[in-house]
Amino acid sequence: MEENLNQMPESPKNPAGTATMPLSPKYSERPEAMPGNRGISAGAESGPASPENPAGTETKQEIPESSAGREIKRKVQENPAGTDIKQRNPETYAGTEKGQEKPLTELNSGDTEEDRKRAAKRSAFIEEALSWVKSFVLMFLVALFLTQFIIINAVIPSGSMEDTIMTHDRLIGARFSYWFDDPERGDIVIFHYPVDEKKIYIKRIIGLPGETVRIENGRIYIDDAAEPLSEGYLKEEWDVLNDGFVFHVPEGSYLMLGDNRNWSEDARYWADNALDEGLAYSMSEAERFSYVRKEKILGKAIFTYFRKFRILVHGDWYTQ
Repeated sequence: MEENLNQMPESPKNPAGTATMPLSPKYSERPEAMPGNRGISAGAESGPASPENPAGTETKQEIPESSAGREIKRKVQENPAGTDIKQRNPETYAGTEKGQEKPLTELNSGDTEEDRKRAAKRSAFIEEALSWVKSFVLMFLVALFLTQFIIINAVIPSGSMEDTIMTHDRLIGARFSYWFDDPERGDIVIFHYPVDEKKIYIKRIIGLPGETVRIENGRIYIDDAAEPLSEGYLKEEWDVLNDGFVFHVPEGSYLMLGDNRNWSEDARYWADNALDEGLAYSMSEAERFSYVRKEKILGKAIFTYFRKFRILVHGDWYTQ
């Protein structure tokens, strides 16, 4: 390549006399458009050689730095990696630690720790209340089922069964007692009053289906028995309507008398009551009201629980 270079004479602009290439007409009038001069900002020029710039290299006029430029430089220094910097708006973000900021709108919408605690308390209260409601409803349904199908809870309004059951005693009866068994003599039963079935009575079974029961001089005889029925449960000496009754108990029916015979409105009165109520027009027609059919018996009295606890299921003791 040396053979193609022309040695140029020395001059102030080329003191070494080095070879130079002639400028293309394209760049002769606009030096700044030369490829080597691209990117030089306005105000930059090539100056003559001097003690400060012996090579005569290009110099750039320094532009004063603005506040915006200083801010950008500060951010670049703080974030040399060039990662994204999020500008925080104090009206939008709370003063939480970096990376954990939450918008104020969220903080005001029940998302604070205190709001979460209050919400948890309300939720716990509602769950507790619902639990109590469910418990009460369940107990009510169980009690309703028991009283309608299993037990009888009754209050005794009169003294017709004294001294076995006292006035205002409360008792429990079993509805299922006669689902599979028939009533027995001596059972204390709760039943619909034959003359007015809206009323509920409690008496003791004396006559069974198909039996003939005679009342003579304050004693009860079953069929042709020579010995009277032993009734150790009577309150006192029986002297009211204690003679002259004969009852032929129909099949499927039972004869009921109270333990307090002097004060008990029982089978001895019911036929007359039916006549008085116009339910029958003759005594023979009214006799059917003296008996209680099995399907009208609600249940068997088991025990009293107020005011005194007593077992009412009879045994051998009731005849003593």
